[in-house]
Amino acid sequence: SSKAAAGIAWAQCSLGTHYTLGSLGLAMDKEKGESLHRSAAAQGHSHAQFILGTIERNRNNMAEACRLFEVAASQGHMSALANLGVCYHAGFGVEQDLVKAVRLVTVSAKLQSTNLSAKQVLGYCFARKEGGLERSTVRSVHYMKTVVEEPEVPPDSMILYAVTLLEISGTYYPGEIAPAGHNHLPEALFW
Repeated sequence: SSKAAAGIAWAQCSLGTHYTLGSLGLAMDKEKGESLHRSAAAQGHSHAQFILGTIERNRNNMAEACRLFEVAASQGHMSALANLGVCYHAGFGVEQDLVKAVRLVTVSAKLQSTNLSAKQVLGYCFARKEGGLERSTVRSVHYMKTVVEEPEVPPDSMILYAVTLLEISGTYYPGEIAPAGHNHLPEALFW
C-alpha cells in the first residue's frame, strides 16, 4: 500500500487488482481499483494497460480497448496481443484485418500456450481458410478442442466448437490425413 501511494507502478497495479476483486482483506472498490490501474498504466505498466483494455471491452468501448491492448502488446504482453488479434478478427474497435489477426494470435498461442482466445481464433480461421491460412480441419479441431477441454470453458466457446464440428463433419480437405471413417458429428452433438 505504501509503495502504491509512492507511485510505484507495479504496486499500484497489484493494489488496484486487490481493490477490484475485494481480496487481501480489502473491501471491493472497483472505482478505486480502476484509478490505481490508470495510474500504473500512465507510467507504462503493460499489465495495468491490459486490465484497462479489458475494462473498456466490458464497457463495450472497443476502440479504447483495442488501443490499450495495442499499447500493452507492444511491450510484450501476450494476453493483450491475443485480445488485439481477436479485435482484428472480429473488427471490434478496429478495421477488420484477418491476416493481421492470424499473425497476432499465432504469436500469442505459440508464446503463451494457455491463451484460449488465441487458440479459438486460430481454430476458427483454419476451418474457414481465413487470414491467409490454408484450410485444415485437423488443425482447426486441434486448436478448438484445446479450448473446450479446459476446466472452466466459456459456454460460447463450446457452442463455437460444436458449430465448427458440424460444419466440417466428415469433410477433410485435399492433402489432409484423416482417420478412416472419422466423423465429427457425434462429438459436435456432445458439445
